[in-house]
Amino acid sequence: METPLTRRVREILTPILDTRTLEVFDIEWVGKSLRVVVDRPDGTVGIDDCAAVSQFLSAALDVEDLIPGSYRLEVSSPGLDRPVRSKEDFRRYVGRLCRVHLVEAVDGNHVVVGRIADAGDERVRLALEGGAERDIAYGNVARARLEVEF
Repeated sequence: METPLTRRVREILTPILDTRTLEVFDIEWVGKSLRVVVDRPDGTVGIDDCAAVSQFLSAALDVEDLIPGSYRLEVSSPGLDRPVRSKEDFRRYVGRLCRVHLVEAVDGNHVVVGRIADAGDERVRLALEGGAERDIAYGNVARARLEVEF
């Protein structure tokens, strides 16, 4: 859920991220820590990107004085095993291996692992090992993450 603080941080970040072809993946305020996760459409966020965003955001937050007192700023990428949280994410990651936890079991399973074959308006199709395919309604997705492949 977006708060006034996270909304303002997003507004501050958007212009600088656009110049670096980055986007906000997530912003959260936890305790005394502001956690900002940035991504790139192709998933290639490096440590230099995170450092640059951190420097820019730290200076901007000091100027705006949005957070009273001391706080910790953490800027990172979503990682290789990033969460898949929306239809758009499923579409972005077509072809990638994904672990999907289900709200209601399908064929007795609450977890399905497969390659994202298609992401439509109502459901995602996973290509399972052995050639079978499984359609999963977005409403039945409790959570999903990309699997790390080597």
